[in-house]
Amino acid sequence: MEQKIAVVTDSTCDLPAEVIERFGIRVLPLRVIYHDREYADPSGLSGTYGMVKMMSEQINNLKIEVIDSKALSLALGWLVQEAARLVGSGLHFEDIVQKIHSAQAKIKVFFVLKTLEYLKKGGRIGLVEATLGAIFDFKPIISINSEGKYFSLCKVRGRKKSIDKIAEIVQGLMTGKRFRIAVMHGNAFDEAKQLLERLLKMSDFQIEEVFFGQIGPAMVVHTGPGLLGVAVQEL
Repeated sequence: MEQKIAVVTDSTCDLPAEVIERFGIRVLPLRVIYHDREYADPSGLSGTYGMVKMMSEQINNLKIEVIDSKALSLALGWLVQEAARLVGSGLHFEDIVQKIHSAQAKIKVFFVLKTLEYLKKGGRIGLVEATLGAIFDFKPIISINSEGKYFSLCKVRGRKKSIDKIAEIVQGLMTGKRFRIAVMHGNAFDEAKQLLERLLKMSDFQIEEVFFGQIGPAMVVHTGPGLLGVAVQEL
């Protein structure tokens, strides 16, 4: 009996419409409503995983695997696209799930914010931490742990030093290996482009694929404009 498998994600995956159409990916659209206008969200921090996990437990006549990407934006998109590609290759369901879990474990994400004010307003950091960050211009480098939780990897002072630190972290992680890389930004195109060019000039690792893109409204709601991030996946 021929298996029928659907790949479903939310619109935080940041995949181009052409890729979504070509692979037949089903996308749950997320929206941000602001000043009576509605914005489709191509990126951000969503609660989709928990919601879909709960719904899947109530469905008995379908085999469903809900995978937490523990990533965001284009890094999530990598996993979604790979899952769709594996479905198209005719691989069995269990093998696809295993390969996506393996791929997910090889993804690392690092990002920095221009201001901590939006995290404070969203209740994600305390008043004291946000105030000290503003006074001393602390910029935390944020990453995602094995449980999918966001944490401050380290702190530096100033925007330029924070970007330098991300480049340093990525270089140390990738030395002597093959990677794909994505640089993401929230209304920080010039800085993101400069960071990407800087990473591409590093000669002590091999970059197989490069992705570059703007994050969407839901992420900006939580972080404010100026987010700058890098995702890498070992190949």
